[in-house]
Amino acid sequence: MKEILIPDILTGVMENKTREQIAADLGVSPATLWRRMQKDDYRTAYSEILSTVLDEIKGDYIQALDFSVKYLYRLIKDDKTDQSLKVRIALSLVKAGTFQEARA
Repeated sequence: MKEILIPDILTGVMENKTREQIAADLGVSPATLWRRMQKDDYRTAYSEILSTVLDEIKGDYIQALDFSVKYLYRLIKDDKTDQSLKVRIALSLVKAGTFQEARA
């Protein structure tokens, strides 16, 4: 039986390939790949890489959100901004729960 290496599986997963595509790339059946993916060592590796990716994305998202909220707050304070737009921005920030953070 052909050995299916975890990094090879994870590469296919991170490339957003289907299980069938990954199996074909590795020269095994989709059922064999599925069974390999059920083993604890694969699940642990998958969880670790997913956690790492999500941490990186979360950092980028928080930075972008912070910039956006501060920009919207500046628009609210700008005398040139239309009053109806200020109200819509404020309502959006309050709804998102970020209005108090933006004022800080």
